Amino acid sequence: MKDKEFKQWLTDKYSNLGTARSRIATCRLVEQYYPDLDRHFIKDKFASVLDALTYSISDERANRNPKHSIPIIGDYRTGSASLKQAVNLYLKFCISQNEKVVGPE
Repeated sequence: MKDKEFKQWLTDKYSNLGTARSRIATCRLVEQYYPDLDRHFIKDKFASVLDALTYSISDERANRNPKHSIPIIGDYRTGSASLKQAVNLYLKFCISQNEKVVGPE
């Protein structure tokens, strides 16, 4: 994960250092279970990671365990959604970085 660049992108976009730190920490947690997020971006733009982090209301009602093995304190749906939100932000960051390298079409 490109921590420094991601932090700068987050603070430029959202101007809240606390939020930036929180999202980076969450992505680092995800990366402990899905190593090298940058490789996952290249592989499938995080599709497999985001799928594993998806936990629906119907999953909750059926009392299913999450598809991922990241420990969640509290309810699975809220915790999984927080993880997924951070990865989605990293996805947006990666896309923006990729556009800078490739340039406008």
